[in-house]
Amino acid sequence: MQGAPLLSKTAAHYLAGVILFVAVITFVADCFNLTLLTNVYSEWPPVKPLASVAFFSISILVWLLPEKPSLARKYIFWFINWVFGIFASIFVLVLYFMYGIDYDRLVFPQFHDLGAISVPSVVNIFIMATAFLCAISYNRFLQQCAQYIFVVSLIIPLFALIGYFYDVPVFYSMASVGDVSFLTAWLFILSTLTAFFSNPNPGIANIFRGNQPGNAFAKYLIPTLIVAPILVGYFYIILGNKGFATAKFIEAMTTFQSTLISVPIVWAIAFWINRKNTELFIAKEQAEESNRTKSAFLANMSHELRTPLNTVIGYTEMVQEKTNAAGQNDYSAKLTQVLDSANHLLGLIDDILDVSKIEAGKMELFLEDFKVEDLVKTLQLQIEPQLKEQNNIFTVKMNSDVKVMHSDEKRIRQVLLNLLSNATKFTKAGEITLEITSSIQHQEPMIQFAVADTGIGMTQAQVDKLFQSFSQADISTTRKFGGTGLGLYLSKQYCEMMGGSIRVESKEGEGSLFTMVLPLQIEDLNREIE
Repeated sequence: MQGAPLLSKTAAHYLAGVILFVAVITFVADCFNLTLLTNVYSEWPPVKPLASVAFFSISILVWLLPEKPSLARKYIFWFINWVFGIFASIFVLVLYFMYGIDYDRLVFPQFHDLGAISVPSVVNIFIMATAFLCAISYNRFLQQCAQYIFVVSLIIPLFALIGYFYDVPVFYSMASVGDVSFLTAWLFILSTLTAFFSNPNPGIANIFRGNQPGNAFAKYLIPTLIVAPILVGYFYIILGNKGFATAKFIEAMTTFQSTLISVPIVWAIAFWINRKNTELFIAKEQAEESNRTKSAFLANMSHELRTPLNTVIGYTEMVQEKTNAAGQNDYSAKLTQVLDSANHLLGLIDDILDVSKIEAGKMELFLEDFKVEDLVKTLQLQIEPQLKEQNNIFTVKMNSDVKVMHSDEKRIRQVLLNLLSNATKFTKAGEITLEITSSIQHQEPMIQFAVADTGIGMTQAQVDKLFQSFSQADISTTRKFGGTGLGLYLSKQYCEMMGGSIRVESKEGEGSLFTMVLPLQIEDLNREIE
């Protein structure tokens, strides 16, 4: 997993400077026996001179790690890492196995009083040097391994800090292997984390990058699991020094160390969450691409169907005019049926074309000023044949202050015609009402169109399925009354495109009420459905 380092080069340089500064100060303090600068608490072991020298080298490696690759940088990096990291740690370990912890008395008698660097510190230096060696490698696999090795190098210093904070000396001091000082442990942690997050090949560090659920899970939980035991241990020291710590409290604090075991588990869970989230994202992208392909196909097919259908309608109208002029009424009636069927088919094609435009985000509005009264008159003329066929009574109620709208008249007429047609279709020998009122919502003038009927109504389950494309209340409705299920879906999309909304209230056997609320004035000339 490639990516830019999580820690900037400038930040890495500053932290490398801090490590170098502390290393120099502690080395000078050791040479002049300034114990105040080499340990934090008088009873804790101080930083050893060789540890200071090691951190001097580590600070240079941390500085060089995020730099741009170059031959000079690689040679310097290799030299410091091999001489002061790999070879030096192996040399000290060999001396330890040959002479024991007092190897310094035999090999460096003049520095014996300063104390020998501990075996755990040497082992950790070797681990870090190995990680640096992998990080600078050209091999992709070794570059990824470097991050895991850096994580391993946190174990010894973290255990040492827990030992200091919970007063468990065996975690940081053993007579046979030496002491890991408090400052040494902190320098190890600072060096490792700086290298881990400034590595040009972040690898597993990418779990802290991004906004996926797994990233957030790792970013907040892993640092908490590491820092919390240390902070609690710090307060334990304060309470212990003041005599407030009890055996039960000490036991609770010690068991709290087990949370550190949870870190790799949390890391694995975070990676698993991200992987699953990525799979879902890919599946979503594939589904959306498939939907876009379908929409493009529908749009192309709609255009291909419209052209010959318009030709059929045009020639049929010409033939009908001639048959009417010749007085051939029988032929004229049959041609009327052809025209009605062709226009119905053309309306379905237009609906499919609109669906494809909406899904592709290409549907646009044509805004103009129009009189609401004229719109209602047009609707009455269009709906009149259906009303007579179903023997329904149509009533219009309109407030006197509703006069002019600035909106897309065609889309509003299309929505209202669809609502009125549905009301007429599902109502027989009943009453249909169109009520138009004005109101102020959120300091914006709005106009409300309410279409009520006394028809068959719907159950809640049927209401929940409305406004979905190619969907009707149930299969029996489609079989009995016909329709494609596109009308209400398009109506909802048009309303939202114009900054409004549509809702429905219905009760089975009593009728339905559809309410459309739209702004009186639409200012956005290029509003599109996304």
